[in-house]
Amino acid sequence: MKFIISCIFFLTTILSPKFSAQCLSGDCQDGVGEKKIELTDGSFCIYNGAFQFGRLNGEGALKCDTYSEDGIFENDILIEGEYTSDQLFQRGSFVNRNLHGSNCYERSQHERWDIELI
Repeated sequence: MKFIISCIFFLTTILSPKFSAQCLSGDCQDGVGEKKIELTDGSFCIYNGAFQFGRLNGEGALKCDTYSEDGIFENDILIEGEYTSDQLFQRGSFVNRNLHGSNCYERSQHERWDIELI
């Protein structure tokens, strides 16, 4: 019995979310709303947009301390739109948080070089 309880505790610790979130307004479960997200490093993000099953799904904008994402989200991840930070600007389609496909654009904010991926 101790082994089963230990396994359950271990799995819930491993599978627990890496952040905490608070709905500020609207429907943050299955609608449109505004959610404040605290990451494990103590930084914050504010998401304004569509939700499905409590996750970022649909059109929205995520503004964080060091970066922002604006576009279409699927299961909490930007899949189409723009990513902006102090060092980088990216626009296009994203797969696993990387630009992918045609009509993608990337620019370093410091070096001012442009790359158009085809």
